[in-house]
This record gives sequence, C-alpha cells and structure tokens, in this order.
Amino acid sequence: MDPISGFSLAVNVLTVVDMAVNAGKTVHELYKSTSGFTKKTESLLTSSAQLNAALAALDDLTNKQPSPAPKSGVDNVVTLAVQDCRQKLQELEAIIGKCKVGKQRSFIGASKALFKSNVKYESRLVELQAELELTERHLTIALAIGTRTEITRAREYLDTSDQKQAELGRKMQSLSDSIKGVDKNVDLLLALKEMLTLSEASLDAMNHSAILHALRPVTTDKRFEKIRDPDADSFSWMLHGPGTNDVSQTASQDEDEVTEYWEKQKQMRREEYRPRWWLRSGSGVFHIAGKPGSGKSTLMKYLATHPMTQELLVKWAGTEHLILSHFFFWKPGTDEQKTMRGLQRGILYDILAKDLGVTKMVFPDLWSPHQYNSTSQRPSFNISGKQVKNAFERLIACKGSFSKYNICLFIDGLDEFDEPDESHHRLCTKLWSWTKASAKVKLCVSSREYPSILQAFPSAQRITLQHLTRVDVEAVVCNRLESNEHYQELCKSDIGSSGLVGLIVDHAEGVFLWVVIILKWIEEELATGVSTFQLLKHLIATAPQELDAFFAKILESIPRHNSRQVWFVLCMMLRAQGYLVNGEEVN
Repeated sequence: MDPISGFSLAVNVLTVVDMAVNAGKTVHELYKSTSGFTKKTESLLTSSAQLNAALAALDDLTNKQPSPAPKSGVDNVVTLAVQDCRQKLQELEAIIGKCKVGKQRSFIGASKALFKSNVKYESRLVELQAELELTERHLTIALAIGTRTEITRAREYLDTSDQKQAELGRKMQSLSDSIKGVDKNVDLLLALKEMLTLSEASLDAMNHSAILHALRPVTTDKRFEKIRDPDADSFSWMLHGPGTNDVSQTASQDEDEVTEYWEKQKQMRREEYRPRWWLRSGSGVFHIAGKPGSGKSTLMKYLATHPMTQELLVKWAGTEHLILSHFFFWKPGTDEQKTMRGLQRGILYDILAKDLGVTKMVFPDLWSPHQYNSTSQRPSFNISGKQVKNAFERLIACKGSFSKYNICLFIDGLDEFDEPDESHHRLCTKLWSWTKASAKVKLCVSSREYPSILQAFPSAQRITLQHLTRVDVEAVVCNRLESNEHYQELCKSDIGSSGLVGLIVDHAEGVFLWVVIILKWIEEELATGVSTFQLLKHLIATAPQELDAFFAKILESIPRHNSRQVWFVLCMMLRAQGYLVNGEEVN
C-alpha cells in the first residue's frame, strides 16, 4: 500500500471507530434512561443499526484499497478491533432482544422486561461500555503510531518525487540545449539540401543536354525561319473571326455598296470552317489546301506561333498537359527536311527541348544522370534512326505514362515530302492513323491541291486558301501602294486610279506570291515618272496568272546580251544551296 493511501485509510478507520464507540455510549445512556422501556428498546435498536452500518463502511473501505501490500502491526490492531466490535455488537443485540416487552402489554410483562434491563443485564452492559472505551484507546494509540509512520513514508515519497522531478528537469534542460544546438545547424542542413537538389537538377540538365545534342537535326528549323512573317492584318480572321476589315476600303466607304462577293466571303468564313473552331474543339486532321504561292506556309507559321493558338489548344486539352510542335517539309532541302525520318526527329527534338520530363519517359534507356557526376570524360552517344522511331511512336500513341498529354502538330508542305519508296498518299495515311489511334492527337496540315492528298482527308475539315484570302490580298496591295510616294503623286495628276486595286486582286486569285511580283513590277514602272494608270492596268492585264508562266516571262524579259551572265549567277546560287545543275538534269 502506498503512503498516501495508508494515511487516508488510517484517518477513515479512526473516524469509523470513534463513531462505533459513541454509538456504544449512546446505547448505554439510552438504556439507563427513565423515559420508558419501550422507547429505550427502540433507541438501542436504532443505535445498533448505526453501528452495523459503520462496521460495514469500514469493511468496504478496507476492501477498496488498491495494492495488496503486506499488513503492518497497525493493520492487525485495526482488524482485531473491528472483530471485537462486531462480537460486542452481536452480544448487545442479544441483550436488547431479551429486554424487549412481549406482545401482551401487561404490567407483569413490563415489570419482567424492566427487571432484565435494570438488574439482570445492567452489569454486562457496563462491561461492554468499558470494553468499547478500551478498544478506542488501543485504536487511538495504534492509529497515532501508524499515522506517524505513514506521514514519514509520505514525506520520503515526496522527497523522492522531488528528486525525480529535479532529474527530469535536468534531462529536459539537456534536451532543450541539444535542440538549440540542432537549431543552429538548421540553416546549414537546408543549405546542404538545396545544394543536393541543385546538384541533382544539374545532373538531370546535363543528361538532358546530351540527349538533345545527339538528337538535334543538322538543318533544324531552317525552312521555318525562311518563311516570312504575315502582315499585321493578314489571317487575323482565322483566329478572331471576320471583322470590319473584311469590307473593301477602296471601292466605297458606303456599306450599301458592299458587293455580293464580299457577302460570299463572309459566308465562307463561318465558324465551322475556321481553324479557330478546330483548335478549340475539333479532332482529327484539319487540312489547309491552296495554290502555289497562296500563303499556306505563311499561314501555318502564323497559326503555329500565335498566342491565341496556344490559348485555344489549352481549352481543348482541358486538364491534360499540352504538347505543341511543328515541322515544315521542304523538297529542295536535306534528307532531314523532306522525309518521315526527318519529321520524327525534328518534332521529337522540338518537344524534348521544351520538356525535360518528357525526355526521361521517351528515352528511359539513355536517362542515367549519375553518370555525369564525375570530373572525368562524360558519356556521349548517338541516337539511331530506329531509336528515334521507337521514341516517337511511344510519344504519339499517348498511352501509359504519356496518357496525360494532348498533342497538336502543325505539319506544312505535305506535297514537298520526298522519299524514293513512299508516296504522298501513304504519308497522309500514316498521319491520319495517328489521330485515329488516339483522340489525344490532332494535326493541322497544309499542301497543294494534289488529288492523292485531297482524297486522304475529310473535306469537312478543309479550307482552300485562295478562296478565302481576297480581303487579305487587298489589304497587302493597299498598304503597299499607299506607302509608295510615286503612286501618291500619280493619284493627284491622273484620275484613272479607280479599279486598279480590284484588278490586281482579281488577277491574283488569292496567290500572294503573284501579288508580290506584280507589285514589284508596278513600283519599278512608277519609279520611271512617266507611267499612267492606263499603262499600269495594261501591265496587270497582260501578266500571266499562273506562276510557272509568270517566271518564264520574267526570264524571257532578260536582254539576250545579259542572259548568259544571268544564267551563270542563277546556277551559282543553286549550287550554293546544294543543287547540282548538269545540262538538263538537276539533282
């Protein structure tokens, strides 16, 4: 039993025993009372019940002690006192029962009861009172000794607790000092962690750079860079819709004079036929067809680089990551610029150069950044055509790790694709299969109006460029002429300018290259200072409308005495571009 519990038990025992002794005294005093035997009997029974309750409470208190510790001398004294009290109580109850008045409330019965209580049992009751008082003294002495012992033990326990508390305090202080020491090193640990992160990022970047170096095409983006940027207002309707610039500014400022042709132009530029709708919501292949020189490559460059394209495609991709890339075929270029192998390598390089994470997944066998943590010569490798093909097919399939990506590719000049054992139709079939295999892949392509290409793609997602660019052609012509000072001077002296712009636009038939060449002729004629609008209109009307015939006329217009030098310069320029001119054969 712990000291605190023992001390509590001693106090409770003392209280209960005191109650028992007082109850015994009360029984004797009530017995000596002269108020009547029946009342004394009732009082004695009441006191007896109280004493029984006190003893029961004492037993219950003893049984509830938590730890069954060995009994001390004080515990034995208490136990004996309880037993003694219980025996005296039983004897007292027996005497009370004998002193009870019978049912026949006769004087004789009452006299007998009075005799028993006053004469026969009086001496025994006195003895019981004396014995109870003696038990009280024994208990008082035992409890005093026990209480002193328990107090001493409690003090020792508290002293021990104080020592343990002090030891705990010292350990807590030591722990606090240790924590402070760690706190001083937190900045160092964070710096080391940051250095480790930077080191890992550097190794990743080195591995990434090595893969790009091995993958990089020799002639990457050369064709793309040579394509001129479109004029500010050209093709804006493709992404923003028809605007006020769609109406001719040269014919009349009155909206009532807008011709039926312009209404047809607006009708042909409906939402469902514009790339804007396809970029935001469409799928499959969107085909831009057109004549040579109609501006297909310029439009493709415009779409591939315009911020609005990115914005629309992000809406299409939704929660997926967007991959956007482009490739421009060029028949006069190198093998990498006109073959499927070149397309795969070029697109793969363009995508991986922007995203290190995709590089890890596309070339898992080549991803080992820890090989680059040595100061010795770092590993170098080549990427074969088969590796490029496998990597590209993993990416374009959009399965597994690549399922979180949506891919949109802009591929220009399908008609300039040139492989000895492949046809344009097989190329288009291959491109179409990419979009059929996964809805996460779509392509915007452009080409001349070759039947083999037109039949490969659905006409519902095709625009014919020269049918839609009259407004753009007119804008180019107006801007060019209005900025020419000779034209402005001629307008002041010659009233025949009406219809000049419309004549150029009609003959151009949407071919921008034809417009550029004819405008150059007009500017040279204006520079002579003797031109008239009638002469300029005749120049336009007699110019060949087909580009091949146009170029032939340009060459035929060279004076015979200069033709040899011109052809020599032209051959040197072609040779510098990689072409071999040998008689009638051109390689």
